[in-house]
Amino acid sequence: MELRHLHHLVLLADELSFTRAADRANLSQTAFSRSIQVLERDLNVRLFDRKTRSVALTAIGAQLVSRARTLAHDAEIFSQEASYLANGRGGRMAMGASLLAADVFLRARVPAWSIVFPGTQITVKVGQWRTLKSLLEHGEIEFFIGYPGDIDQDPGFVVHTLESQPTSVFCRADHPLLANSGGKRTIRTRQLLAFPWASVASMDHSDTRRLASHFQLDSEAELPWNLLCDHLDLLRDATLLGDSLLFSWCSWVQPYLERGEMVDLADYLSERIPNSPLSCAVVHPRGRSLSPMANRVIGMLTE
Repeated sequence: MELRHLHHLVLLADELSFTRAADRANLSQTAFSRSIQVLERDLNVRLFDRKTRSVALTAIGAQLVSRARTLAHDAEIFSQEASYLANGRGGRMAMGASLLAADVFLRARVPAWSIVFPGTQITVKVGQWRTLKSLLEHGEIEFFIGYPGDIDQDPGFVVHTLESQPTSVFCRADHPLLANSGGKRTIRTRQLLAFPWASVASMDHSDTRRLASHFQLDSEAELPWNLLCDHLDLLRDATLLGDSLLFSWCSWVQPYLERGEMVDLADYLSERIPNSPLSCAVVHPRGRSLSPMANRVIGMLTE
């Protein structure tokens, strides 16, 4: 059975005229009549009683035509939905993002997605890279954007490297460290170790090792971490309302710097802290087809 035959059944039931129904189907009357005959043969029932000047539904035809209408309508909706999905204009997409990626790469883009992707449902799951990798492996997300971890060594994944994000150490504007300093370029880096430190919990451990090495700590020693947290509001409050020093990427701190609420300690240190840019990439499984919408989003992120 072909859907076009059901469509022709509906047309003839509406018009009760082979001539008018054939015109609506853009077929010759002979081809349209043959289509109805094929459907009756396939179903092994007579759908229409044909007379010289009239056409009428049989009792069976009257019972089946309503179902044919539903099937034809569903087929039309199916075709439209397939077209929307193929053009990234509908359906659902699930992706993952690290805290940094959500702040740096998604915050400015997501508001426009309701216009770029009308009628879509987008799910963004925020987490650490190991969690996002697990979600990828279980098919719960199509891709993630964030720190790639050791995934770039795994041939089962495709990794698109994005621009690394610069970092620094920040504190509140009236921090005791600044009150006791003689101005810019007067604070020794080891003075920072007298205060608690805060940062995102999903930070790359290699960054903390580089920082510890710069402060000439033993290989087994760590910086005085007081708060490791994947919640930017808590990190902000720990910095603005306490004496914690914040190690983070620079972009999300910028509004607090501009309002004079935070200070970049790189301007006050007599020795420069080595720049420890945070890596970021788009990651998806190799060999798994992405939806058109996922391909478009990845293109926007990597262009």
